[in-house]
Amino acid sequence: MIPERIVGVRAQAVAVWQRARAQFVRLPATARVMLGLFLLAAFLMALHTAFSGKDASLRLKVQHSLRSAQLSVWVDGDLTYSESLVGITKRKFGLIPEVQGEPVEEPTGYGRHSSDKGANLFGG
Repeated sequence: MIPERIVGVRAQAVAVWQRARAQFVRLPATARVMLGLFLLAAFLMALHTAFSGKDASLRLKVQHSLRSAQLSVWVDGDLTYSESLVGITKRKFGLIPEVQGEPVEEPTGYGRHSSDKGANLFGG
């Protein structure tokens, strides 16, 4: 950076700091204590969020209209769940055939995972 510009930025920063300090000094003592406690709580929550483990759980519920299908779920590039799904033919109004599959509900495990989650459903 250009030295003259650095001096200008520093001067602006000092001016902003002096105005903020003057505003802070004008606050009542109770308000300053409350502000300090709020900032401390926000800082501790930020630390907790940054350093705690990111646990996740994924619950899938699939209802399909295919005669047969293969459901596969990958989490973090690993196959975590795979099942063959089968649908049965029911007649709508006694005339129109309709394939209806049972809902499948399967929870996946807890743990640390990256964001590349995906599910594929192939049917015939």
